[in-house]
Amino acid sequence: WDGIGRLSSRKGHHRLHDDTLKSPFGCAPSDDPKLGQDLEYPFVQLDRPDLALYPDGSKEAKRVGIGWAVTCADQVVAENSIRLDEHATVFQAEVEAIRSGLKWWQTSEKHKEKSLKILTDSQAAVGALKGKFVTSNLVGETKSVLKQ
Repeated sequence: WDGIGRLSSRKGHHRLHDDTLKSPFGCAPSDDPKLGQDLEYPFVQLDRPDLALYPDGSKEAKRVGIGWAVTCADQVVAENSIRLDEHATVFQAEVEAIRSGLKWWQTSEKHKEKSLKILTDSQAAVGALKGKFVTSNLVGETKSVLKQ
């Protein structure tokens, strides 16, 4: 997956995730999660989550897409890629990738009760999701999914 919604010979971000998976962090829940600094609700920092979500969004010319993978230790348990409207921004793609992966997790009968850690490279998405004020419907929807 290359972030645009197609398989590719060059691996890009997928290679990064593959390399990350070579350092297994285990598949047991954290015994002592640390709380984040969010004003509206706490972000829990998991040292040993059951699952890890690797979301990513990208834009190349007029092609915009998202992709995500959910892993347990070194095994991919789910992944998806979606093409977005050409007018979507990279920020919207990054947030949509997080929202889409979270929605999968919440609807997965097998995995919805497990802890999930989101591992994203988008500081803008994290800042928007942790922020007190919401100026985007997509960010608001994603924050609602996080609260569930």
